[in-house]
Amino acid sequence: MRFSDAVEQFLLDLEALGRSESLLGQCRLVLGQLERWLYGQGIEELEEVDLLHLRKFVQFLRGASAEERGVEKRGTGRLVVSSVALYVRLVKRFFRWCYQEELLEEDPAGRLRQPRVEKKVKPTLRPEQVEALLGVCDVSTRDGLRDYAIVAVLLDTGIRVSELVGLRLVDLDLKHRCLKVRKAKGKKERVVGLYPLVAKVLWRYLHMSRPKYGVARVDEHVFLGARGPLKAQGVRAILWQLVRRAGLEESVKRGECPRVTPHVFRHTFSKRYLLRGGDLFKLSRMLGHSSVQVTSEVYLSDFQSEDALGDHDEYSPSGEIRFPWGGRRKKPRS
Repeated sequence: MRFSDAVEQFLLDLEALGRSESLLGQCRLVLGQLERWLYGQGIEELEEVDLLHLRKFVQFLRGASAEERGVEKRGTGRLVVSSVALYVRLVKRFFRWCYQEELLEEDPAGRLRQPRVEKKVKPTLRPEQVEALLGVCDVSTRDGLRDYAIVAVLLDTGIRVSELVGLRLVDLDLKHRCLKVRKAKGKKERVVGLYPLVAKVLWRYLHMSRPKYGVARVDEHVFLGARGPLKAQGVRAILWQLVRRAGLEESVKRGECPRVTPHVFRHTFSKRYLLRGGDLFKLSRMLGHSSVQVTSEVYLSDFQSEDALGDHDEYSPSGEIRFPWGGRRKKPRS
């Protein structure tokens, strides 16, 4: 079988299984680069690929430029070790599928090793940096109040940007101060609590800002832009604008402030929640993880995300932030 035909069948199977567009895009990108590299080695048939070829491909990835890999250049154009490790995981997944589907008699990637990735401390935002971002949001304007609500929700819930932009009005329960994440990674719905003042921020946005968007009457998404529902890239652009207006751009360049992305808020939520005394297992459920560690999976199997709502107010990092509509900031824990 031609290698390209096997890749096409693999992607179709992933799509039929309901895998995320993100995973499909990653597999398409990685296997496309592998296919081009194999073609350069004179290999077009799936059965011709062996372990030595795959090891040479990994070696190629370590030093190849974006041009050599046939992709658009980003940053330096060369892959960092963690990206090479991701490529290897996806290559191994593809060949394991080929073996399971009996397209191959043996799995050539079975003994392919992943590069060792150095574990680094996840960068997080300090309370004063979050306040600086919130402080440049003009809450008297339509977009300013929306941006304020976005930052507050990201900090307070730790949800992914895809989950944020996927929120619909029906997912919000401000009376009980929680939201339901439906478009979650792995398609696992969960409920996440809302700090009282963050729920208030959301209420103000929904009643004072959101109706001013032209599509508000016909669109059920919570966060809107001038042309419709916000996309992930739109949220990232909003955060970068806030960074510049807050005067944090130089701090980011000097490494004194992490690059402000939606995922940094996820890390910040996790770290501050634990520092303030939150329970690790409850945090795991709120983040939508299946387990904290493989060995702890059995201890989490009967725990539902709703059980974490009671602790949310006490441990939420939002308790460290000054909000303009009441409340007193608690002293941050070091």
